[in-house]
Amino acid sequence: MKFNGVYVATVSPFSGEGHLDYEAMQGHLEFLVERGVHGLVPCGTTGESPTLSREERQKTISLHKKIADKKGLKVIAGCGGNSTSSVIQLVAEAKDLGCDAALVVSPYYNKPTTEGLRAHFLEIANKTQFPLVLYNIPGRTSVNIPPTLVAELFEHPHIVGVKESTGNLDQWLSIAEKANLSERSLLAGDDHALSTIMALGGSGIISASANLLPEHFVSIYERASEGNLEEAFRQQIKIHTMVETLFRETNPAPVKFGLQLRRGMAANLRLPLVGVRPETQRAIESNLRSLELLP
Repeated sequence: MKFNGVYVATVSPFSGEGHLDYEAMQGHLEFLVERGVHGLVPCGTTGESPTLSREERQKTISLHKKIADKKGLKVIAGCGGNSTSSVIQLVAEAKDLGCDAALVVSPYYNKPTTEGLRAHFLEIANKTQFPLVLYNIPGRTSVNIPPTLVAELFEHPHIVGVKESTGNLDQWLSIAEKANLSERSLLAGDDHALSTIMALGGSGIISASANLLPEHFVSIYERASEGNLEEAFRQQIKIHTMVETLFRETNPAPVKFGLQLRRGMAANLRLPLVGVRPETQRAIESNLRSLELLP
């Protein structure tokens, strides 16, 4: 199984009282699907997954699956955690809810060794027998999944891809060299890296910024898929300042504020996250106007 295209790591809309707003969520998912994205990734970091209850996770995933099925899109459920047994349970639930794969981040805080990472991912794959996309984001987990281990894990029939969020060109080159990308998916996890990852033989992106800029990421992917890398990079450069602005403060606060401006979606977050500062608000508004996404 390969995952090709633009997959959106979706936000979780909340009401002013802090409840999940499923009506707003459905409207947002329809907005993304109408703009040509290829898949949805609920309950990841961008979806504020640590704050979601089990019931909220299940309802969120089910709604994503319902919307995705209308267009034949894929759903990769975020199933992160730093307890192997807990992740196995989350993956089993995603499997039961009809998802296509689970996104499994490297364990955070407890900082396992390479041997521990290997044992963690293999245990999940063996126990669940379900497609897994590894998620490497050492900036949040303090642990890097080495390219040699990625290539080794890709030999497992149920480990089908990796979301690479190191921002490290050397890491990406090493994966492209060592891993079998004809059968496995190298997905950009850094929103400025889609063109580069595609040029290295990758298959797409799992993006937070695509909540706000879906048509731009779809266009970049399409140009790169056609082999028109010059145009893909040109379009990547066009949105670079916007993407940089969306990560000035902790994701997803900036992208939620951008969605408030562009779509009228409330920018509410759950603690410990808070709204963005006034200077970030002004920068986001300015960039949206530059991209002609505001009147």
